Amino acid sequence: MIEEKVCLHELGNLLTVIGGASFLLDKMVKNANMELINKVAIINKCAQRAMRVVAASRWTTINNDRSVIDLHTAVAETESILRMMTGEHANLSLDSETNCMVAVDPIDTDEILINLVKNAAEAIKTTGRRGTISVVVKRSQCKATCLTCGENVTGEYVTLAVSNDGPQIPASVIDTLFERGYTTKKYGSGIGLYVVRLKTHLAGGHVTVVSNPTLTTFKIYLPVAEKATECSPVKHNLPPGKKAAILVQERSVLKMLEEFLSTMGVNVVPDCSSEENTLELVICDSKSSNIGVVQEMLAHNHKVKVMCITDHCIDTNGAARVHFLVNPFSYEKFVGTVCGILAPNSSKNN
Repeated sequence: MIEEKVCLHELGNLLTVIGGASFLLDKMVKNANMELINKVAIINKCAQRAMRVVAASRWTTINNDRSVIDLHTAVAETESILRMMTGEHANLSLDSETNCMVAVDPIDTDEILINLVKNAAEAIKTTGRRGTISVVVKRSQCKATCLTCGENVTGEYVTLAVSNDGPQIPASVIDTLFERGYTTKKYGSGIGLYVVRLKTHLAGGHVTVVSNPTLTTFKIYLPVAEKATECSPVKHNLPPGKKAAILVQERSVLKMLEEFLSTMGVNVVPDCSSEENTLELVICDSKSSNIGVVQEMLAHNHKVKVMCITDHCIDTNGAARVHFLVNPFSYEKFVGTVCGILAPNSSKNN
């Protein structure tokens, strides 16, 4: 158990740096060629997904951050990843209608789509020939029975259908496809389709599978939602002259936090002891040997506030001077937390 916690901590640090670097790099390559822009976007998106996976491994309860999105847009944003996954074994076709609004955690839709397409590509690979995978998103009247829960699926739904022309799935195993640990592959984990089932049901959806000698189709049914949730860009309207000190041991994380604060116009103080009385924020790691230094600063400087990077969600119980940021975290999460600490009234208005 200790080894697992250590691995998650180190992985969290690495993902924070990778995600932060890819986010900043994305800003730098806006005028570059499209191929480079797309590659950076893929790295950024994968880093965000990996962060969520690590964070989810620490949850004691299901955390489902739903928003209303157009599934058409979600598929389009994942296209580059899907083509990289299928390029060696199959031709990929995408047919997606607009205005396919669903209430989901956007990361969950990525996981559903990627797992289904990966599963299709692996099925085609066993045939030894190049095959075809199609992804179709549309809004339509449906009448079916959910394979995993047995409920009738009737009425209007947004459907996501992933089809492939690989081998037929035997009727005798279709009912067990989505069970955790079930796999027909030599080195398979039996987790991919289980994740599809879990994420689909979390969104209030259903799933069916139809397989014959020429075509296999996995279809996800998601309830139709209303207007899309508006996503505001990251803003930081901090007053000038803010000072912060960073007391973390991991050098790569230290450099990334310095970059983040620089984009916000916050001055990073290299020697916190010489600026102790003017500091407004100290960023530390819960596993750092500098915790004692932080505690002394809190005792002597009643204006300084602390943001502690931790591996676990912690309830501050209303403590106004100590705030926690769960690792790994994105640039947006970091900015929002810092603004909430240094300019709480301004952050509420953004």
